[in-house]
Amino acid sequence: MLHSYIKESFVDYPYDVTCTLFFSGCPYRCVYCHNKELQVNCPEPEGLTDEVLKYLYSVRDKMSVVTLSGGEPSMFIREYWEKLFSPLISWGYYFCIHTTGYDLYGLSMIMPYTALLIVEHKAEKEKEWDARVQYRGAYSRYLALLELASAHKVPVEEHQLKM
Repeated sequence: MLHSYIKESFVDYPYDVTCTLFFSGCPYRCVYCHNKELQVNCPEPEGLTDEVLKYLYSVRDKMSVVTLSGGEPSMFIREYWEKLFSPLISWGYYFCIHTTGYDLYGLSMIMPYTALLIVEHKAEKEKEWDARVQYRGAYSRYLALLELASAHKVPVEEHQLKM
């Protein structure tokens, strides 16, 4: 669910100022997660989606990219498609998505409007990858995410995990 947002961030999208939306809920349990409080799915604060839409409508001539982070934002693309993402797309926004590639169908919906994917490269081998996130099949989703991004010509920034 939509958890919170930062109106103006200079660190969540490398090319310009962005509004960052944080979603709570993640199927992975990475021990090194820097947003552990967002791993658990929490209810959306009342009126938050409307507040975000009102703000982004007011800055639509000054800002062009909205960053989706979390938790795992791909889990909520389908749920928020009509009430959040469709209006933003109609106002000309593109997205930067910090994702693990959990919901590939949701990501395929938003990929044509995506300016950048930021993914964390968690390990070199499938077994090690799945063990680090405590979720079987995470590595294969990651590979499918890279294929999806390539098919849509979306640039991918990979952050190498060093442990």
